[in-house]
Amino acid sequence: MPGSCRKFTQEFYGWYVPLILNDKRGVEAASSWAIKLRPTSFSRELLNALTEDMKEQRKAPGEIVGIDFDPFLNSQDPASEYAVGKVSVKNGKCFADTHSVDSGKRSLNAEVVTELQFKQGKWSFTNFHYAKKTNLLGILKGLKAERTKARI
Repeated sequence: MPGSCRKFTQEFYGWYVPLILNDKRGVEAASSWAIKLRPTSFSRELLNALTEDMKEQRKAPGEIVGIDFDPFLNSQDPASEYAVGKVSVKNGKCFADTHSVDSGKRSLNAEVVTELQFKQGKWSFTNFHYAKKTNLLGILKGLKAERTKARI
C-alpha cells in the first residue's frame, strides 16, 4: 500500500511541476489546471473547496480573496523538482512527505505532506499539510468564512 501511494504521489508531482513551470498563461492559478485536467486525483471535498475558492478569486480581480500560493507545493516560487520522501499509512490514510529538490539536493524538511485515501480502486488527495500544523482544507474553510463574514 505505501508503495502505490508513493508512486501515485510522485507521478502527480512529476506531471504537475513541469506544467506549472512552463505555464505562460498567468491568468489563472496554475493549481486550477490540476483540478481541471485531473479532477479524479482529488477527493470530492477537496475538489469542491478548491473549485469554490478559485471561483471566488475570479470574481474579485486585483484582490486576494482566496489562496495566494500554490497549494500543492506550498510555495509561490516552486523548485524545478519535487521528490517523495517518507511515506506512512495511518487509519487507512497515506501520508507522503514531499520535498523540493534543488541542484540535486533534497530539502531537509518536507514542503508539504500529502494526505491520500484509497477508494474505489484508486488513490486521491484528501488534504495537503504544511508546517505549523496548517493544512489546505483548514485554510480554504477559513477563507470561506472570511468571505461570508465580509458579505454580511
